[in-house]
Amino acid sequence: MNTLAIEDVYPLAPTQQGILFHALDDNGAGVYFVQASIALHGQLHLPAFRQAWQTMIRRHPALRTSFHWEDLDQPLQVVHREVDLPLDVFDWSHIPEHQQPEHISVFLEEDRRRGLDLGSAPLFRVTLLDLGADRYQLIWSLHHIILDGWSISLLLQELFAVYEGFLAGAPPTLPPAPPYNRYISWLQRQDMQAAERFWRSLLAGITAPTALMIEQPDCAAADKPVIVERRRLCDPALADALQSFARQERVTLSTLLHAAWALVLRAYSGEHDVIFGSVSSGRPDTLPEAERIAGLLLTTLPVRITYNAQMPLREWLAEIQQQLVEHRQFDYTPLVQIQGWSDIPRGQPLFESILVFENYPLDDFLRGKTGSLRSTDVQFLTPTNYPLTVQVMFTPGLTLSVSYDAARFSAATAERVLDHLLSALAAIIADPEARVGDLEILPEHERKRVLIDFNAMPPLPPLDRPISSYLAEHVRTRPDAIAVRCGERSLTYAGLSARTNQVARWLVAHDLPPGAPVGVFAERDIEMLIVLLACLQTGYAYVPLDPVYPDARLQQILADSRCAVIATTSDLEQRIAALVDGLETRPIFWVWDTPTPAIDAQPSSPIDRIVPAE
Repeated sequence: MNTLAIEDVYPLAPTQQGILFHALDDNGAGVYFVQASIALHGQLHLPAFRQAWQTMIRRHPALRTSFHWEDLDQPLQVVHREVDLPLDVFDWSHIPEHQQPEHISVFLEEDRRRGLDLGSAPLFRVTLLDLGADRYQLIWSLHHIILDGWSISLLLQELFAVYEGFLAGAPPTLPPAPPYNRYISWLQRQDMQAAERFWRSLLAGITAPTALMIEQPDCAAADKPVIVERRRLCDPALADALQSFARQERVTLSTLLHAAWALVLRAYSGEHDVIFGSVSSGRPDTLPEAERIAGLLLTTLPVRITYNAQMPLREWLAEIQQQLVEHRQFDYTPLVQIQGWSDIPRGQPLFESILVFENYPLDDFLRGKTGSLRSTDVQFLTPTNYPLTVQVMFTPGLTLSVSYDAARFSAATAERVLDHLLSALAAIIADPEARVGDLEILPEHERKRVLIDFNAMPPLPPLDRPISSYLAEHVRTRPDAIAVRCGERSLTYAGLSARTNQVARWLVAHDLPPGAPVGVFAERDIEMLIVLLACLQTGYAYVPLDPVYPDARLQQILADSRCAVIATTSDLEQRIAALVDGLETRPIFWVWDTPTPAIDAQPSSPIDRIVPAE
């Protein structure tokens, strides 16, 4: 590297270090590759546009920065004196207007796959698509390690202000830009001992991340990028109502959003104490001109919110707001250190979802006021390494988006997340006198689906005898009728009874103690019902072990239940085997999708065994 071409060298901010780690371990997922996509309308003067971008590069060191880590004790960022402007212009005016959105979508995907080389500056590129009839699509692709959302907004506003100046023949009159290394120096002066005391106190007693419990992989997305986004533009009336409620109750919009997401997480996890990540702008009041620094200042920090059904809503919101205020005092803390101060075992994430409130200085730009050009459909696409990211922007209406890992969630699940978040927001502002337990997150169409008019239903017959006797009765009267179906597989009543009897006899043959726990670690399948019926016959306890649970929770269940037998499938066998390694007694395994001669050899007649009443 030519040292004469280097302007500055300094260490990475903690958030940059985390992004560098995940970027190097990306496996092609495109995490932290940001795309700002903006539709422009009007006559665009390309030479002035090019000059404006070159001015931005000269003004802001972040646009001239590369990152280096090989053979170094710690990674460093290098600011170059000069870099070339990576600007491509394509003429798409020949493409019919109704086909252009699809072509833009394909281009964005191809652009994301190209990625960026962290070791080469600049870590951004600009593409201008000429769509004809004075319409353009501006695509600014960059790596999140150099700029956060606040900075992107700041630079876009500066860019078009400079562009208008060049159009008018007047030189830009912007004040000097504060350099990013000012923030790095500020970080190095902060009190880490005070931060440690705060975070240890906040996270005390948390031993596992809040389980999302809504995993449902999208098999159709197997050939698409792992990170997928669903976006929704909401009714402007809701945005107005939220802002009015916030003013009336003297709370921030951020407080309302954090409360709403806590309600959703509580409903998903069933836990009264939830923890999730919250993205802060990281621009402290004690750092001069922090709001004008272009770089990566944002931080992702844990928020812990306790659900107390009896607490008045106003008190709950005030409690959440106070925690967010305290966060700002210590938002310089590296997340990796916070994790080390928590009780969550290393190797486990601190949280699996993050909330991003995009409160950026973009009002005029979002309203289309860019001088001679008009902007519409401003979108920021920022995949992260978290399984679920919820983003909220007031534009000036309300836009919600969910970025999710398609290997864990389906598009339908993401849409329901948006539904539930909207319902939670509406419930919070509906009645400030309510208690927390009165807040309902189910939208109306879901409530109608799950609520049953019991008066309109015929009464269910009483279970005055064991379930096994009902099954035996069906075996006698309709043995060839389908009893259970799962996907392409099905069993008749005779087949279900026979297999249940074989499994029950196999369990008894192991001479297990009365009430011995039998764990089932598998996705939904016919064998789950067979194990349940076999437990009812033998008096053993059925213990469901959901594969979507985090390992820490599964280990706790296994330690508490002390399962004598675990039924599973071959794709999950290795995982559950690792989880039981530390137990005093290793359970007996039944892998039901592999050959099972010991079970197949058992008689299929009912077992003669007296068990407690069902």
